[in-house]
Amino acid sequence: DLMDCLEECEEMAEDIFHNQDLLVHSYLRSLGYLPEFINEYLERGLLAHMIRETFYAYKALLDTVRCKRYRHMQEKWKESDACLLLKHHSKKLARIRSAAPSKRMLLFQNYIYLRDAKDKQFQCDSLTEKTLERATATTRALGVELREYRAVASSSGNTTKTEAIEEVSDSWTD
Repeated sequence: DLMDCLEECEEMAEDIFHNQDLLVHSYLRSLGYLPEFINEYLERGLLAHMIRETFYAYKALLDTVRCKRYRHMQEKWKESDACLLLKHHSKKLARIRSAAPSKRMLLFQNYIYLRDAKDKQFQCDSLTEKTLERATATTRALGVELREYRAVASSSGNTTKTEAIEEVSDSWTD
């Protein structure tokens, strides 16, 4: 479940970052750096900053997917905008992973990709195009349902749209 995944990420983050800080502290201490410098590096250093921001951007992506999913619960998962969004960004991150020549470059490229995607609210032209294609298909299907509604409304003699809609809805669930 997506919500469980998000909760687990949040719970693990504090422990992971704490352990990471301890490892960096231990390593830099063994190289002779002073604790004050190490603490400053952990608070303001580029690598530590990138790791944290990459995590938070990834979490924001999952939050966005969750919000899209819960806004449209009636949709099947594989046909939902949330699934489309997750697949799109998963493919992009997988490409980055397979093409990265080193762990540092992987971290750097993930950071840049997720930072930029987050700034765009995880939307892009290709996603918008796919969403519009899906909406067009849905609109066509709704056109058929609207014709059914009009046929029921005119043939049943119902005086309100609500009654006609309820009658059409009942016919869909039968």
